[in-house]
Amino acid sequence: MILKNKKMVIACIAALLAIVLVVTVISLLTPTKKKVAGIWEGSYEYGGASYTVRLILSEDGGWQKIMYKNGREADWDIGVYTIKGGEVRCWIDDTSRISYRYLFGKLKNGRHWFSKV
Repeated sequence: MILKNKKMVIACIAALLAIVLVVTVISLLTPTKKKVAGIWEGSYEYGGASYTVRLILSEDGGWQKIMYKNGREADWDIGVYTIKGGEVRCWIDDTSRISYRYLFGKLKNGRHWFSKV
């Protein structure tokens, strides 16, 4: 009977440690405004043109995007952003948004990756 109780205690401790590990990993992978605040940059080529996109995210929830085409400013957006799950949602207005997945310390939009600079 004592051996059975020891096995149960060990199983309970192992389950508790597994829960703590899962919670820790989730908290490390989930973005916060403090983690994402800063300047992010990514570049790609499309249709023979070279694009560089710079995102500026602030801790107070504001954001700005500046796009450069072949080295010249081509487009910009400004608004507020929210975080839901692993996604940073940059709102242009109340209905339009650009979403970025936060993965491994980088932001991803479609096939485009952004690194903090």
